Amino acid sequence: MSTRRNPYIVLGIDFGTPVDEAKKAFASVSRRLRRHADPPFTLEDVTAAEHEVKQLTDPSGSTGIFRVPADPGAYEMEGAAELLSLAPRNLPRRTPPSPEGAAAELEALSLAFEARTLDAALAPGLDGLADQLRSLAGPAR
Repeated sequence: MSTRRNPYIVLGIDFGTPVDEAKKAFASVSRRLRRHADPPFTLEDVTAAEHEVKQLTDPSGSTGIFRVPADPGAYEMEGAAELLSLAPRNLPRRTPPSPEGAAAELEALSLAFEARTLDAALAPGLDGLADQLRSLAGPAR
């Protein structure tokens, strides 16, 4: 198993899960691997993950493994639900309204600019293409 893979993620269990629960998770994941056409982990990865979880005797003192899941209460604040779930509100307009037809004029200018840019980008290639077509057509009669 790669050293970058977390055994708890491979087995789909929480950090500090007891060994008997890890064994059940191993059995479940290994059955799913056999049925999966393109599994994210190999059976060797799952076996190594189970072995690593079994070797961890004191989860509270372990600092070598990223803990899953992260503490869900770490970002909870008093009144955060009301603060972070406000409905959107429109701000007052700070610019004058656009004159009638300004959007159509802006779109026409944008299209003209794109056409000029495209023409400038394709012009060298089109000249060469015209020369090739003339040479393929043969001498004028």
